[in-house]
Amino acid sequence: MKNSIDFAEVNKMIKEITTGSLGKKLNDKKYLFINDKLLLYYDINNIDSNYDSIQKNYRVYYNGSLMYNAKDNVIECLNYNFTWVKELYLAYKDHLIEEKEQEYRIQREQFNSIKRKKVERIFGLVDPAGYIDNKIMIDHIEHYTIPAPNGDYSKNEELFNGRIKFLDGTIVVDTQQDIYHPGAWEDYACYLVDTLELRKKYEQQFKKQVFEEQTKQEEYEQKRIKELKHTPIDDRRFFR
Repeated sequence: MKNSIDFAEVNKMIKEITTGSLGKKLNDKKYLFINDKLLLYYDINNIDSNYDSIQKNYRVYYNGSLMYNAKDNVIECLNYNFTWVKELYLAYKDHLIEEKEQEYRIQREQFNSIKRKKVERIFGLVDPAGYIDNKIMIDHIEHYTIPAPNGDYSKNEELFNGRIKFLDGTIVVDTQQDIYHPGAWEDYACYLVDTLELRKKYEQQFKKQVFEEQTKQEEYEQKRIKELKHTPIDDRRFFR
């Protein structure tokens, strides 16, 4: 049984469990994990500050008794019974599951944050007087401009507040009151944002085309007038 224990893997599991989602950070150098059977410790000690040398320590307690103690590659296994190793593997499995769930929660929170920010963009897209269709109503719209510190107007920050509610009066968003109730309505609001932003893009492109056409007409007219003013005159009847 002694030769069947991979101590490098044991150390790896102890470190990952104690420093992971299920572990507890005691300070910058000490971590632990505890359940109904195991108590795991992982810590880092400076053994030579002149050379910035560190020593990694690993300990496993099973049912209150010390089973394993390691300092870097110096291994002290006090019990080669596979039971505590099996429990360590089970704890590591729980650790991996929790890490995946934690990763999923973070991704979901990030996604929800992105969706919320997109929803709240609608207050800068609808008419300042508000918006209403057969599903939602948008009102209480307020616009704020935060000047850039360096006075560069192009870097001013534009902020919008507003409220979204259903036609029965149910409020789902109120930025002034920090109200935000997630639901299926978010997808509809995001659809409206996409539609309004696309419309705004087309309007800007149309205005740009109109402006460019007007500029061309003005330039042509200025050129025509200039040419009229400087067109050679037929003065042969006076000067032959």
